[in-house]
Amino acid sequence: MDTGVKGESGTATTNWGGTIPYIDPHVHMADLGWDALESMGIGGMAAAVNPMARPDVVIKKRSGAFDADDILRCWDHMLWLAERFEKTFFYKVYVALSWGSNSRVHDVDRLHRALADYLKHGRVVAVGELGLDPYQWSTTVSQEDSEAIIAEQLSVAKDLNVPVVLHSPMLKSSAHYIEGPKLPDGAPAWPFKVSTAKRTFAIAERVGLDHTQVVIDHSDNDLIQWALENTNAYVAISGACVWRGIAPWQAAQWVQKYGPERIMVNSDAHQHLSMDALWLPRTIREMRRVGLEEPIIRRVVYENPKKFYRLSI
Repeated sequence: MDTGVKGESGTATTNWGGTIPYIDPHVHMADLGWDALESMGIGGMAAAVNPMARPDVVIKKRSGAFDADDILRCWDHMLWLAERFEKTFFYKVYVALSWGSNSRVHDVDRLHRALADYLKHGRVVAVGELGLDPYQWSTTVSQEDSEAIIAEQLSVAKDLNVPVVLHSPMLKSSAHYIEGPKLPDGAPAWPFKVSTAKRTFAIAERVGLDHTQVVIDHSDNDLIQWALENTNAYVAISGACVWRGIAPWQAAQWVQKYGPERIMVNSDAHQHLSMDALWLPRTIREMRRVGLEEPIIRRVVYENPKKFYRLSI
């Protein structure tokens, strides 16, 4: 009896199931509950990369400027948590650092110097996440200011030749927020994911980043197609959070359609939204169901993020 999966060559390859170890290259772990963190490890997570979100999300400071010490405390706290998570849940935890693109900071030169020093830390593997997002514009930080804030941090990444996580926006529902998101007056009409991601990527190009240093995150079908056809950057599909609206079977079909060469998948799990801690293992199973061979799946969920972030695992 033939129990193999037919590969592209037409030959059967055995795929017996079980857990394929994976790396979650974008997950916000700081306030995830014990059960979620435990489930990720049980589901096969070998390592994770935790990008720093906007500081006002973490610090809950909604107006005015941050002090450099505010940001540094966030970074230090995440590094402290990463070490404890490793000891408790038995997977490696790495960190990407930034101070967001909609936050004014006193003494920003001090943060530039600090970021360069932190990026020499073995656990800090990238700059990010950073990107224009209409939901994140405010009365104190315009889109033009956001572009300048992003460019400043990407310049540090270029100088040190480190990877960069570029955020892209999605349509958010007020039903998923306590306060409810609001698009500012003058924001472009949806769909704006591709158009906004193009503008963020243009900043990276102006700074002079090599495309291979960049992952364009939270991609949907249109953004994957644009990025693969027009850049040499990696693209990542995020699906665990309720606002992403991407089911595991959709992610699996996109991998099947576009190939594994420059695609990653991640949870982008948040503490303040409904999310599925096992979204990524479910996606692995769906990739099996569409007939992808285990080396292809492993490339997408393990080898690509390991290579891109230069992880020591």
